[in-house]
Amino acid sequence: MADGIEKAIRTVLLANSDVTDLISTRIYPYMRQQSSALPAVVYSLDNTEPEHSLDSTLNLTRATLTFECYSKSYGEAKDVAAKIKSVINGYSGTSEGIEIKSCYHDNDIGGVEVSPIGEERGLSSIDSMYVIWYVS
Repeated sequence: MADGIEKAIRTVLLANSDVTDLISTRIYPYMRQQSSALPAVVYSLDNTEPEHSLDSTLNLTRATLTFECYSKSYGEAKDVAAKIKSVINGYSGTSEGIEIKSCYHDNDIGGVEVSPIGEERGLSSIDSMYVIWYVS
């Protein structure tokens, strides 16, 4: 049910007007179309680790998700990353039928993509990683 946790977190983000005021519904799995509007967010599942006990599985999974926040300006990319953090860092609850036990921010990495057009500045990005524990 790995895609389930991704969909669940996306639903949590889209339910928050602070996030949608910045990016509308532009939260895409794995990649965005090159010509799509900005700012936008791309999410990806980095890994899942089901937890086990000696006598059975615990039905608890640790997932790591990355949210790549893209914009034409570094400041706006940081704003998008901050809004996402304000919504899901510390989040627990049920979304899309998945019981999320905890969600916490792990780290951020900033960058600028190289533009294929001469001296035009590339897109700015902030990659934010989160660790999410959920009942599977």
